[in-house]
Amino acid sequence: MNSFRHRQTKNGTIRLKIGQQNHKQVDLRIISLGGDITSMKRLYSQMSRTELEEEMKQLREEMGRAEFPSQKAILERKYYTAMAYTLNPDDFPPGLYKVEHVQLPFEVRYLNGIMAWGTVGNDTEASYLISMLTRL
Repeated sequence: MNSFRHRQTKNGTIRLKIGQQNHKQVDLRIISLGGDITSMKRLYSQMSRTELEEEMKQLREEMGRAEFPSQKAILERKYYTAMAYTLNPDDFPPGLYKVEHVQLPFEVRYLNGIMAWGTVGNDTEASYLISMLTRL
């Protein structure tokens, strides 16, 4: 079984020692960018509905303050991703859907987690977050 140890160096770098692999020690260094490692955000898939709703609220506020279209696009994608984790994938059966910001209908063939896979028009396979879909 692998062992796991960590220590923080004088310069703030956290050094992790992860077990033994083929008799060689494996080291991983994580540089702290402020705060401690426990204050890092969790994955959306690990958040509760309340945490996701708070995240979406914060992202909406940040979108309103975004200076550049590219910033807003990134925040909007994060918003849709967080929202997708609040939805039930079973509520999105195969069929035709309207996709946010896409003109042509999207035919959903199957779902994989929070992603719907299918085709837009005669194009090849495409995928969208389920939170971007509206049933036609």
